[in-house]
Amino acid sequence: MRKTVFKTTILAIILVAVILGTTVNAGSVTAPETVKAGEEVTVSINVNTAIENADITMEYDASKLTYKGTNAGANMLVQVNADEAGKLIIAVAGGDNTTKTISVTFKANKDFTGDAGVKVTSFEANTNETLANTQVTIKAEEIKTPDDDKKPGEDEKDPSKDPDKKPENPSKPNGDKVGTDGKPITKLPQTGTPVFIGAIALVVATLGAIVLVKRAR
Repeated sequence: MRKTVFKTTILAIILVAVILGTTVNAGSVTAPETVKAGEEVTVSINVNTAIENADITMEYDASKLTYKGTNAGANMLVQVNADEAGKLIIAVAGGDNTTKTISVTFKANKDFTGDAGVKVTSFEANTNETLANTQVTIKAEEIKTPDDDKKPGEDEKDPSKDPDKKPENPSKPNGDKVGTDGKPITKLPQTGTPVFIGAIALVVATLGAIVLVKRAR
């Protein structure tokens, strides 16, 4: 009976250790939630211990993303097979390295819309690294125009409806000024004198000035 209990306890301890070890060493795949068409986006594979070696297979939507490159640190040798559209086979090896991230960069195609999925279909790193998640989804970021911030039904202000704006004095085709009542202006605005009387007075004053100049000679 004691032997059975002892064996059961040992098995339970081993099982807990395996579970804890798997949880602690579980890495993750991360990426920005959105990207604009034509811009680059980086998918990161993060592990918990410095990378010594890794073999990764990744699949992505080649109709929306274009593979640009992979980086795993300055001292690491990275070899990528990208001959098959939408599929990458990545091999990483090296010596002294503290990097815990493998970065894979894509460029969003110019007509990129909707969602694009990137999935790690095969992953082996170091000795016991695993991934808590294997897939990320990148959404196309909406490009806003100035009109997007405009409230529905909001129109440009009509200058003709501006109560503070004084009405301009329109003119007839022949150049005569027209009053607010639509009739031609025939009086001088300062004195109210008819326009033709003012013109006669100007002529008389001019002739008088000429006569005075001749007498003075």
